[in-house]
Amino acid sequence: MKKGNTELLNEINYAIDQMNAVEGDWKTTLYNKNYESTETKNLEYTEKEKSIIAQYSRDNPLHILCDPTRYPYSYNENGEMKGIIPDYFRKIADYAGISYEFLTPATRDEYIAYQGNKEATDISIDARMETDNYAETKEWGLTAPYITM
Repeated sequence: MKKGNTELLNEINYAIDQMNAVEGDWKTTLYNKNYESTETKNLEYTEKEKSIIAQYSRDNPLHILCDPTRYPYSYNENGEMKGIIPDYFRKIADYAGISYEFLTPATRDEYIAYQGNKEATDISIDARMETDNYAETKEWGLTAPYITM
């Protein structure tokens, strides 16, 4: 486009605005289609992150806890954790190469019992706390919800 061709520039900007409104993630999709390969999908990890991933092998998986009473977010179906939150966790952990195993409480009471057992539970990924300071009283570490990170 020639410098000063504001009419064409305005048309292009309008078209980009329309694409953003209809296909908000079109830039990433286009980039991935043209530049990303399976080799470039590997994340770069720090040495500390690599050592954490390595410590959770198939012989020593992370033990993941979900509330079985939060359908459709997390629920126990025939002894398997299902739902939106476990599915997202699986995708993230598989992508990162982290070995994991879901604990499968059948009831809310079993879920609460697992929360109290530090030897059985490594991570509770959808914890519903009884009070605002419940996690602090249990000396748990908290992060922002990983779905929004």
